[in-house]
This record gives sequence, structure tokens and C-alpha cells, in this order.
Amino acid sequence: MREEFNLLFADRKALDMLADLIVKYGIKGRRVHDTAIVSIMLAKGISDIVTHNVNDFKYFNDLTIHSI
Repeated sequence: MREEFNLLFADRKALDMLADLIVKYGIKGRRVHDTAIVSIMLAKGISDIVTHNVNDFKYFNDLTIHSI
């Protein structure tokens, strides 16, 4: 089943983007975890996310959010 997924990991670009997003959106506390996901996505050129937790990502203007 793992073959069906591409795993993405943080690299320097994602870490730099994480820092930028934290400042840009005033991220604090538990929202840092969602911001880390967004930073990896954006660093890899991914702007769409499918989630049950739309509210967790609604702060990020850079994303297109799809609810399931």
C-alpha cells in the first residue's frame, strides 16, 4: 500500500517557508503543526489539500482547501 503514496519531508526550503508563514500569519501554539504541513506542501509546489479539518487550514491564502 505504501507504493500508492508519495511521502514528503521537510527540507531547507520548507523550513524557510515555515518561518515565513509563522511570521506572515502570526502562527502560535498548536497551529504550528498545520503550518509545517502547509510549508512542506508549498515548498513542493502543492497548493491543494483535502481534509476533514477545513478550519485548521482556512488561514492560509496560498491553499485551495477541499472538504471531505
